[in-house]
Amino acid sequence: MRRTKSDDDSNPSTQTSDVYKRVIDTVTLLVIVAGLYFAWDQAKEFNAGQNLSNWSDVSARTYEIDKVFVENPEFRQYFLDGVDITPDNKDYPKAASIAELLLDYLDSFTALLDYNHGLISNGILQEEAWKHYFNESFTKSPLLCRRLIADPLNYGQQLRQTGIPLCEKAFPALNQHQP
Repeated sequence: MRRTKSDDDSNPSTQTSDVYKRVIDTVTLLVIVAGLYFAWDQAKEFNAGQNLSNWSDVSARTYEIDKVFVENPEFRQYFLDGVDITPDNKDYPKAASIAELLLDYLDSFTALLDYNHGLISNGILQEEAWKHYFNESFTKSPLLCRRLIADPLNYGQQLRQTGIPLCEKAFPALNQHQP
């Protein structure tokens, strides 16, 4: 004998089976949603840890720059006091090397900020202090600006877009792209 739909509806075993199926489907959905939430939370925690690691690297580079100026205080004038140095000065090779180191530092830092925009808290970054340091670097060092303008493709787009206009405003004579 063939069963009809009305026969299935009246069968308690089929109704119980449907209830179990719905409960299992609902529990499965809840487990999937919970799993997705925990995966998202772990990814967020991993990202925060990675950002702190990146920040730690930048801090180490900051200390490296500071160490250069502690060990060579006579070169601070070329980077912090607006004093220029010419290629015929005996200290020029070392000053130019320090300029390259400082530009590499500023470039890596701006790349990190661009990559992690909005992910590094202001408590860690101190954005106002960083912007001041960045601006001062380019408005108080003709040598730093000269190196950036002479070899702009050695540095990232963010550093070029921000640093070169600061240099050109602070040192208009550099607009002729002197070596």
